[in-house]
Amino acid sequence: MNNPLTPLRDALATIEDSFRIARACALTKNAPPVAGTQFDPPDIAMADVLIGVTRLELEDLFVLAMTASFEARVKEFLKSQIAVTPGSYHARIEKWIHGEVETAPLRGLARIFKPPVTRAMIEDADTIREYRNWVAHGRTRRKPASLVTPSFAYNALTSFMTTSNII
Repeated sequence: MNNPLTPLRDALATIEDSFRIARACALTKNAPPVAGTQFDPPDIAMADVLIGVTRLELEDLFVLAMTASFEARVKEFLKSQIAVTPGSYHARIEKWIHGEVETAPLRGLARIFKPPVTRAMIEDADTIREYRNWVAHGRTRRKPASLVTPSFAYNALTSFMTTSNII
């Protein structure tokens, strides 16, 4: 199964390339590439500030998106593991279990995969989840102890899904 995080990682790489291109245009002092943009008139110091602020915001949003994709894939996988056998209660039991999986917190779901998933992998997923929650709730709560980068989130969540045979 394909990794649901790869398109997000690739999109972030494209955005990073766009930042480099925007910075190069601001360096040229040539009006046509930046005319009508927030980089007009060309000013490298201002371009660096705008790109830096935007980069931080986008990195947090990519961590949020990766975590949401990971959580959806984990839940999808768990629900696919439920086999319905004929019987009067089985369909209702399946429906109940699907509902429980759908509403269960990621922290609890991750523990289902231990082993083969290690305690460290579960802790990484939990660290990413805490960071995602901080971003998703407008950064109004206390900032998590660990800064989570898109690269860390991609590697840790991909490792979790690979180890647990989700992907």
